[in-house]
Amino acid sequence: MSLLSSKGREIKILFEGKSVSAFEGEPIAVSLHRNGVRIFSRSLKYRKPRGLLCMSGGCAQCMVNVDGIPNVRACITPAKEGMKVKRQRGWPSTENDLVSSFLGIREVEAGFQYKAGITFWPVFMWAYTKLTGAGTLEYQKIPEIDYRYETMEKDVVIIGGGPAGLGAALELKDSPLKFTMIEQMPWLGGDQVLFKGQNAELAASPESHNVQEIVSSMDPKSMLLETTVVGFYKPNTVLAIRHYEELYQLKAQRFIMATGAYEDLPLVENSDVPGFYTYRGALILMNGYGTKLGDRGVVIGEGERADLVSQELEKSGVQVTKVSSGNVVRINGSSHVTGVVIKGENGGSKTVSADFAVAADGINPRCELPSQGGAPVKYNQGTRNYESTHDDSMRSTDVVYTAGSMCGSKSYQESFVQGRIAGLSVAYEMTKESKYQTKLVKLRGELVA
Repeated sequence: MSLLSSKGREIKILFEGKSVSAFEGEPIAVSLHRNGVRIFSRSLKYRKPRGLLCMSGGCAQCMVNVDGIPNVRACITPAKEGMKVKRQRGWPSTENDLVSSFLGIREVEAGFQYKAGITFWPVFMWAYTKLTGAGTLEYQKIPEIDYRYETMEKDVVIIGGGPAGLGAALELKDSPLKFTMIEQMPWLGGDQVLFKGQNAELAASPESHNVQEIVSSMDPKSMLLETTVVGFYKPNTVLAIRHYEELYQLKAQRFIMATGAYEDLPLVENSDVPGFYTYRGALILMNGYGTKLGDRGVVIGEGERADLVSQELEKSGVQVTKVSSGNVVRINGSSHVTGVVIKGENGGSKTVSADFAVAADGINPRCELPSQGGAPVKYNQGTRNYESTHDDSMRSTDVVYTAGSMCGSKSYQESFVQGRIAGLSVAYEMTKESKYQTKLVKLRGELVA
């Protein structure tokens, strides 16, 4: 399955001097993964190999140099004809880095360089900075980029296009208010779409709604996809970047923040090896872009999310072993996952052979942006997460409304209803039309039920 109804035209990009096939518009990381690349970078300290992980711009494991620009996240940067891509770390190559063998001889404590009494300090620091760090800025080859800058003034800005964001858009799209929805991924609907496709159902009762129905009813000009909000600023402004080339300054009277959640990662030895994915990263590669992860996989987690991930993998022909995170001892493999060691009977252990492993346990709400906007955040002992506080209108401040995972939602339908309440609350507050208040009363009752 592929979330993209059709791929872009086939193009060629230059990867470390070699011509590689890609599809225009798909992330660079997907193109390289499809062509067999598994090691994308090396860690800063011990230069251990790093592969794709989250596929949503939330980590630094896929940073590469693109057309002379260092530290570009390959997972959210679209491929273009003739684009020159190279990895940034490793000698003589990222695949086979001899320096990593030297650095891995013994563990080095943080700040050791200030305590070792090194005689040739300038020489040492020159070599040390060459061995560590991220990318190198090629001052003589800085490309000319036609950056686009645009300022927008809206009544409402919705940040996040998952179930909560779509719920807010559903209520605002027919109102007189002008709004823009910002979403980091190339599609709307969040995880639900990754599991069930564009026709994923967001609510079954008392009214039926699915992703495609809502998206097709929205004005395409009201959506900024593949766009990342980088900060909230006073007065009532957010900055957003798209494809490293477009900068948007959006000013609004109200903000509905439905920023979703990060995936929790298990504290397991060697879980940073290439071939270890978050559940979202695995599904984006497999269901989002139709790339194969391997023949044998281990899903680490319990509950509905782990079950759904296992089912999706099995549909694609993967032999799946599911195990709780508490029973995982270690991930085997150096340059890629080769197996997972799990606890056995009588204190022993056993190894499950695997080509990849997927973390599919808990989630951690993204509260940073609402917090920047002034939304109060508190720790929930029950969920062990920080969550934003709000009233029954989903209002966290006079300007910021929050909905979804950051409000303790436990299901896609609950997130959807919270988003609808936020949208209706904003519509009523700004227009004072009684029809919005009537719907609000009904939906609040549904949320409590």
